[in-house]
Amino acid sequence: MGQLRRPILVHTAAQGHRDNRLLAALAPDTLALLDRDLRQVSLGQGAILLEPGDPIEDIYFPQTGLISLLILGRDGGATETATVGREGAVGLHGVLGGRRSFTRATTQIGGRFSTIRAGRFEHIANGSARVRDLILHYTEVLRLRQKHSHPCRGPTER
Repeated sequence: MGQLRRPILVHTAAQGHRDNRLLAALAPDTLALLDRDLRQVSLGQGAILLEPGDPIEDIYFPQTGLISLLILGRDGGATETATVGREGAVGLHGVLGGRRSFTRATTQIGGRFSTIRAGRFEHIANGSARVRDLILHYTEVLRLRQKHSHPCRGPTER
């Protein structure tokens, strides 16, 4: 896998955030609170959004693209543990308090993404039990998908 660069974010028309199902599940008044901070960006294939250990500063909600979550091996290889499309988001667990990424997140299919600073989304989530519940439910489902898609390679690997 070649060295991939961080994305260059390009501001596009700020509409269509509801193309992402997670954002569409928010109450209209909650989405209205986020609207001034949500940006719509275009990202090409192979853009690295997060590396393992990176602080989560931005949350990405795919509208038309697809993000791969990869575990990096000691040998330099990478194993895809999950993909995130318009049903979800990458970086949501950062809202749960100063978290770091445990995977590499890279765009598998370029497209349109809504993005927001994690601190701003955390502020909104702290004021809404429904948003916190949505985040917790989604992150639990994503972790379960990752757990079942990453087979154990032997008795010493977990």
